[in-house]
Amino acid sequence: MKNRILNSNRLMLPFIFLVVMIYGCKSDSVEPTVQDSGDNVIVEGEFPEDKQSASARLFDNHVVNWDNRAHDTYSYNEAVEDFGNLRGNWREDRCFNSNGRCRVTLLKNALSGAGGNIVNVDVPDGEEYEMEYDVMFHSQFDWSRGGKVGFGFHIGDGNTGGDPGWDGNGGTLRMMWYNNNGSVYLQPYVYYKDQSWQYGDDFGKRFYINKGTWYHVYMHVKSNTGSSTNGLCELKINGQTVLSMPIRWTTNDAKRLIREITFHTFRGGSQDYWMSPEDGYIYFDNLKWTKLDGGGNGGNFPRVEAENYFNMDGVETESCSEGGQNVGYIDASDWMAYSVNVPQAGNYTINYRVASANGGGTLQLESYGGGTVYGLVNIPDTGGWQNWTTVSHTVYLPAGQQNLAIKASSGGWNLNWWGN
Repeated sequence: MKNRILNSNRLMLPFIFLVVMIYGCKSDSVEPTVQDSGDNVIVEGEFPEDKQSASARLFDNHVVNWDNRAHDTYSYNEAVEDFGNLRGNWREDRCFNSNGRCRVTLLKNALSGAGGNIVNVDVPDGEEYEMEYDVMFHSQFDWSRGGKVGFGFHIGDGNTGGDPGWDGNGGTLRMMWYNNNGSVYLQPYVYYKDQSWQYGDDFGKRFYINKGTWYHVYMHVKSNTGSSTNGLCELKINGQTVLSMPIRWTTNDAKRLIREITFHTFRGGSQDYWMSPEDGYIYFDNLKWTKLDGGGNGGNFPRVEAENYFNMDGVETESCSEGGQNVGYIDASDWMAYSVNVPQAGNYTINYRVASANGGGTLQLESYGGGTVYGLVNIPDTGGWQNWTTVSHTVYLPAGQQNLAIKASSGGWNLNWWGN
């Protein structure tokens, strides 16, 4: 019989975790933190309410407006319907559908995630994205010192929170508002391989703003290749170029792709002078993002439920927290085979909906029988066998009806679906 030691240890994980927490962290009090620089720390699981949506949708070209939403609380389920896969802490008590616009409330006497809204939107991995949206600060908004506002992009690991991009594994383009002795402006806030200090660079660029006025924001990012400074970082406001520069986001090609849309809106800084004694409102409308590289030139790849294999070795199916079934009990060298129709020869971004309680696994996409290996993907630790995330890679596939296989180079992970 096949050895199941790795996966049978699932039953012990809650007990082991409890023991570690009691004896290793007994006197600790863990709270969300904000760096003195005014940057935030974005950590999955940072807040007790942190959650990841069960939605299976990833949008590469998408428009979000709130014209058809009732004037009411902007619920988590509505946000999932609008954005697709969400990661982070969607605060229903701070998000509101306000007369056809999205309104985020920044709480008085609070900073970072304790007073605002911090979520990331999974999108298909890509080399180039653009985005535009409208933003307005309420006419009675208290600027305080400033904070992060609106939408942006995560490249690779999406370095933020005082974790500079010096390791070459990720970067971020976001935007801040800043109050400099009564002169208030928007500025870029960028993490990347060559950043000049520990926190986000603004390059001395600024666009002055007023309360009660709508501003149209445009962002454009492109991945670099290898160690070359041939990426792009671009920010325009009301058609005026605030920043446009070649950039080296990463030096690790495995982390070079754009992976998430950020929606980070909060006050901070960590010092009290970043706070406001009153609640404040920021409005958003007409959000649109577009994947410019199209995920390659292959067209639309089908989505395949993991349990719909025509042959397999070593795996089992089980009930899935996202509905239906998933494939589990995957050990090294296990595999599943699928019959798929590839529309045309070309590059495809293939997504995999995975979960792992311990991480470290690797899957490879190959032709059935092992003749050709198209690509490998590392599986992260998602915190549980039913805590799902999406990983991706871009591969070249020939056209036509064919049999593909997913093989475990190393095991310890579950699969819910794969494809587009």
